[in-house]
Amino acid sequence: MIINFKHKGWKKTLWFFLPLLFFSCATQQQFNSLDIRISQLESQVYRLNKKMNTKIDSQTRSIRVNLADLQANFDSIRDDINSLRGYSQENRMMLKRIIESDLSKIDQINQQLSQLSQRISDIEGQLRQIQDYLGFEENQSQNQSLENLNQRLQKETSTSKTDLYNQAFSFYKQGRYEDAILEFKKFLKKYPKSNLSDNAWFWIGECYMGLKNYEKAILAYHEVVKRYPKGNKVPSAMLRQAQAFAKIKDKTSARLILKRLIKKFPKSNEAKIAKKILRRR
Repeated sequence: MIINFKHKGWKKTLWFFLPLLFFSCATQQQFNSLDIRISQLESQVYRLNKKMNTKIDSQTRSIRVNLADLQANFDSIRDDINSLRGYSQENRMMLKRIIESDLSKIDQINQQLSQLSQRISDIEGQLRQIQDYLGFEENQSQNQSLENLNQRLQKETSTSKTDLYNQAFSFYKQGRYEDAILEFKKFLKKYPKSNLSDNAWFWIGECYMGLKNYEKAILAYHEVVKRYPKGNKVPSAMLRQAQAFAKIKDKTSARLILKRLIKKFPKSNEAKIAKKILRRR
């Protein structure tokens, strides 16, 4: 547009277009400023997105690593459980073989006892024949002498038996478990029918517990239950046998023995302890 300054109304025309000109310049500056601001915001958004993606990737990797570790731990625990199951099964098979072997030995012993009884009967018959030949009075005197001799022998044997048992028990109290086991076994070999035999087997089991040889402890306690079912050590032997099974991680056998103890000796102190153990598991 060309303004004719010679025209009389040029001043009015100028005043009309000046605001438009200024407004046009101001609007262009605002657009430029907005463009810059938008660019800055886009840049910030880009940086935030990049930072957030980096953080998410890092957390994702960390989660994956943790999951991998958990999986590895789970696999390890599962392997340990399988190993324990195999170990427990192996122990049960070993105990079964030993018990069956013991039963076979008992049959052999019974057979030998029967043979010995027959030999004793034969010898007694021969003695009676000799007594008849020598006469009654002489035989009566001999019998009296033999009776006195037997009484002295029994008294000496009783003293020796008590001393041997006390010596073994003294070793146990001192923590000399291996020496105690040897002495208790010597006692059982020498006095198999003693009224202290069930106690001796029980303390052998306690010695093995002290040595942390839980499998042999289980077998020793089994001897108490098997050989002396009416003895006073049976409840204690069953309780300790269950605890020994727990030590080798055979919880199934432990629970069965505890339940059997409660059923067989419901009023015993050992049964009360067994109930508490079962409630905790």
